[in-house]
Amino acid sequence: MEVAPLVAIDDRAKKIIDESNYEYFDDLIKGVGAFKVLKPLSYKFTRAFKLGSVDVMVGRWLRLRYDFQTYGSPMEGDSALHELFVKYGDRLIPFLRKPIRGDFVKLVRLARRLIPARIEIDEYLLPDEVGDEEFEIIKSVIEVAEKVRRHNKKIIKEMEEVIAPYVIARTLNGHTGR
Repeated sequence: MEVAPLVAIDDRAKKIIDESNYEYFDDLIKGVGAFKVLKPLSYKFTRAFKLGSVDVMVGRWLRLRYDFQTYGSPMEGDSALHELFVKYGDRLIPFLRKPIRGDFVKLVRLARRLIPARIEIDEYLLPDEVGDEEFEIIKSVIEVAEKVRRHNKKIIKEMEEVIAPYVIARTLNGHTGR
């Protein structure tokens, strides 16, 4: 039995999909980075709430603490942080420094408006599978990806406007924001 050779999907389509996926993760990083500009979140180290078997702690930054730990581990990973802010951001507010609470609320609301748009299409299709119908599907996916990209860029711009005063203050004070 002879196997048909595989052909790559249209290079332009692949490039747009790859860029869209990259920009989604880039937007996610920028969105989480906006929250990091508000550091320290609190001058106290406090348990905000329990998430399963883990305590979510608020201090300079967020930490996850298991029962056997004293301080826990700093929360890292942009996807996990984004998910925490979106799902549980409201539960963190009472534990934050008062001067940042309003802007934190704005950032949570904006983060909830980011559209997760990771696109996955098989990179290779059999020649007899690539027809007009498949081409139209790929084309419509690309159009949706473009709309989502524009929407997310607008949200990120709004997030940057919220944190602009903090960035300026840190710059004037010589802080790097880390």
